[in-house]
Amino acid sequence: MKGQFIAVEAVLSLGIGLMVALGLLTAFTTFQNSIMEDVESSQVDAVQSKVATALLSVGHIENGSATVAVDLPDSIGDSSYQMDLENGKFFVLVGNEEYVTSFENLNSTYRFSGSADGGEVSILKEQNKLILSDR
Repeated sequence: MKGQFIAVEAVLSLGIGLMVALGLLTAFTTFQNSIMEDVESSQVDAVQSKVATALLSVGHIENGSATVAVDLPDSIGDSSYQMDLENGKFFVLVGNEEYVTSFENLNSTYRFSGSADGGEVSILKEQNKLILSDR
């Protein structure tokens, strides 16, 4: 009887230890994913802000054409990303997530087009067009 008690105690201790370890691993993974989402969102905000500033500065040039170079990060989080400019909106695509910034004040004046990957990009103002492209 005493031997069975020791065996049951060992099995219960092992089971409880495994459950605690699994719970800690799950909590850590959830916390890590939450941090990565926050980092991604923050980096997307920075990309959108830089591109918005460039679009607005180029968009306010009255006559002629102009090009602005914008230095952006090569990746967001651990992922590469794609940017698209169309219909008065700026899209940042990271993995399965899509982030959108709207430029209603420029949309009535300019036609938006172009796409680029992360890294250095250029924004070209040509007559009534604003074009995003890789450098």
